[in-house]
Amino acid sequence: MDITLLRALAEASGPPGHEDRVRAIVRGQLESLTDRVDTDPMGCLDGVRAAAGDPAGKLMLAAHMDEIGLMITHVDERGFAKFIPLGGWDAKTLVDQRVLVQGREDLVGIVGTTAIHLMDEAARGRAPKIEDLAIDLCMDGERARELVRPGDVATRIRDLAEVGDLVTGKSLDNRVGVYVMLEGLRMAGPAQVEVHATATAQEEVGLRGARIAAHRIAPDIAV
Repeated sequence: MDITLLRALAEASGPPGHEDRVRAIVRGQLESLTDRVDTDPMGCLDGVRAAAGDPAGKLMLAAHMDEIGLMITHVDERGFAKFIPLGGWDAKTLVDQRVLVQGREDLVGIVGTTAIHLMDEAARGRAPKIEDLAIDLCMDGERARELVRPGDVATRIRDLAEVGDLVTGKSLDNRVGVYVMLEGLRMAGPAQVEVHATATAQEEVGLRGARIAAHRIAPDIAV
């Protein structure tokens, strides 16, 4: 296993619609594995490998680049940023997590909620909701508002760690898929079909990139 590649993919920040950092890694790989690499208007990458001889059809291998993220909606006078989810979050897993906020520059923030000693009995007994959380940008409100604006996005900060024969980290459901697609291409010999290795965008908010890419490529078989 190429742990260096997997680590680069897993640790990169790439919320829906902002997959640029992941896309740069994948493009670098596809350029040496395919005959050409195209980018569509949704931000999907399509690495095309020609068939050996007359093509018997098109095979599409698809894996999504994006991860669940957060979109900033408001920054208050104390430097706390409220947000909405991009994708399906379990809100309680966000508490006390570090996040990378892509503002005018990259910033590290910490997701928090009301301190337990300030909660009433009912609040203590229930799991937090997204609207209960905020990102502490660790600076005064004036500076925070200069650097972070509504529409900016954030993702978790999480290093990939090896645990015996396993790995743990963020975004593995998607980045492992991209890794397997790339390694499959690396191992595969000439094929009788035209192969499209497609790294898709915006899966976490409705399979958007995959729908557009599949319509454009019109594969005979898709995996």
